[in-house]
Amino acid sequence: MMLSLKLAFRNIFANRQRSLVIYIAITLISTVLFLFLSFSDGEIENFTNGIEGLRNPPADLVVSHWDYLRAREAGEKAESLNKMTVTRFRALSEKIAGVKEVEAVYPVTIPVNAGLYVHGKKYKDIQYLGVELGNDRHVRDRILITEGHYLSGQPDGLLLHASMKDDLGVSVGDAVIVTGSTLFGQALAENFRVEGFYRSKIDLPTVFKAIYTPLAGYDLISGYYENEVPFLHLDLVKSASSESVLAKLQTLLKTIDPEVAIRRFGDIHQQSIAVYGAIRQIIISITLLIVFVVMFGVMNVVSTNLVDRGREIGTYYCLGASRGFLKRMYATEILLVNLFASCTGIVIGLLAASILNGVGFETHDVGLQMVFGGDRLRLATSVSSIVWLTGALLLVTATTALFSLGGALKVSPVAALQETQN
Repeated sequence: MMLSLKLAFRNIFANRQRSLVIYIAITLISTVLFLFLSFSDGEIENFTNGIEGLRNPPADLVVSHWDYLRAREAGEKAESLNKMTVTRFRALSEKIAGVKEVEAVYPVTIPVNAGLYVHGKKYKDIQYLGVELGNDRHVRDRILITEGHYLSGQPDGLLLHASMKDDLGVSVGDAVIVTGSTLFGQALAENFRVEGFYRSKIDLPTVFKAIYTPLAGYDLISGYYENEVPFLHLDLVKSASSESVLAKLQTLLKTIDPEVAIRRFGDIHQQSIAVYGAIRQIIISITLLIVFVVMFGVMNVVSTNLVDRGREIGTYYCLGASRGFLKRMYATEILLVNLFASCTGIVIGLLAASILNGVGFETHDVGLQMVFGGDRLRLATSVSSIVWLTGALLLVTATTALFSLGGALKVSPVAALQETQN
């Protein structure tokens, strides 16, 4: 094996020009594929940490009404699902927070559609979300106040998306009227006051621009009772095992409140995860097609290379080398070139991603925002992308060795010897 490795290195430098062609081709392709996968990771990360993080903040565990998941799987309407709430959530939160593996417990509301009267004009289907002040890091960490201030705690305070300032012709301090019907069919008309405007740190206003209000104000709009929320989200300490904590909390909740259940975040929010998974599968499928194209190109180059190296092969046969030995040696040669090239491509991709993220390209174009998953381009790096890319290029190497070397080395020692003498 060591002899094959030494000869493979010698052959790489003895055939510098051909090796360099393959090296440059694989480097460029691996760089492009890496950036492609990084763009996909960044798009998903933008959605997860941006709009989806505001609308449905990711967590480790979720506490909901015990019948919520069953009803959702049965296809019940949203109105029915939203009536299945967690009551007395503050006392429940204190009990859960007492478990040492739990880092944070916070209430999460669902968007409620209502109308808004501003200066005598009505705007329909505006989404409202409620936050518990002092326990709203999942919101505070994801937004920037552009004018005015964050919610003061007054039940009639509103925090509007910055794009609504011009859309609605409203300013900080303006009085507005919220109108509509709640999820329970109750008509409402409540007075509120604009306290500030915000933008998401990763913004996508064409998809989601919510109005935030304290839980007391949210209860007025949604029809929920005080101390009642749709969900409690739990973040665990990094060293905690979600499975063991889940089992512990399931036992605890049975004794505290048998009407609620605790599940993993993905069990409650399968739809969002399924969308992200589908996007990822599409990206991987595209890269797989590119890999197959690359594979045939490399096979063609390697086959041509070996045919032109008849004298070299003949010399090895004259020295007593077996066909199996030559297969190992040339396969090692291909592996080394492809492996070094793929590593170079990944390093170049990492540098390019770092530079592009440092530039911080932002856009107000609606189409680009949809493609980027937010108002800025972000390239993210994941271990899975690097593993996938490296594995794909190793597949190219293995396939090239399997289908190219066999035919190229089917040369009789006599013919190879004659080639050497010529």
